Amino acid sequence: MKIFPDDGEIYLSKEKDPKKKTDTLVFFCHFFQGHKKALKRHYDFVNQIGFDAYGFNLNDSVKNHYYVPYSERSHKFGMKHALADQIQDHLDLVMDNYPHRQIVVFAFSNVAGCAIEAMARKFNDGEGKNIVALICDSGPGAQFFYSSFKLIEQQMKVSSWPLKILGTPFVAYGWSPSLNKDITTDLNGFPLQFPVLSIRGWKD
Repeated sequence: MKIFPDDGEIYLSKEKDPKKKTDTLVFFCHFFQGHKKALKRHYDFVNQIGFDAYGFNLNDSVKNHYYVPYSERSHKFGMKHALADQIQDHLDLVMDNYPHRQIVVFAFSNVAGCAIEAMARKFNDGEGKNIVALICDSGPGAQFFYSSFKLIEQQMKVSSWPLKILGTPFVAYGWSPSLNKDITTDLNGFPLQFPVLSIRGWKD
């Protein structure tokens, strides 16, 4: 087990059968304001079927960004782009340390949009050949104002309707002024016929 920044670590499969064990690594990005430990059952599952896993903690509080989330790589304002930087940093680290391993990116909720952005950058720079597939679980959201409203209501536990209504555009544009509309452009930068599995949960 090799420890990386942001509590990143490799979760090794205990599968001994060489016919079931694979060199492909599943690179996990947890949901917004979550924690890598919340994905333990996912690590356990992929380990059981022969895959190693990688998980880390996202710096997804505005406090981590001095209240002004900004991408040093793309020079864009917004938490989405700042988290894309962090995801790309971890992809770089994993690929540098395991240069011969293929990577499946598995991202959750709207953080999947950050992962897509980071992957698009890698492909655009000609550095993404080892990234072979993407799994998006319950995201990213296309109706971003609605998604922001639900974040305020359910995760931030705001019960006041005026505060929810006033807070929704603040949260939405703080995520990204593009409101996730740039995701289509990022996906168009993926290789042709790149495999993407999109899982849509009823209650996300």
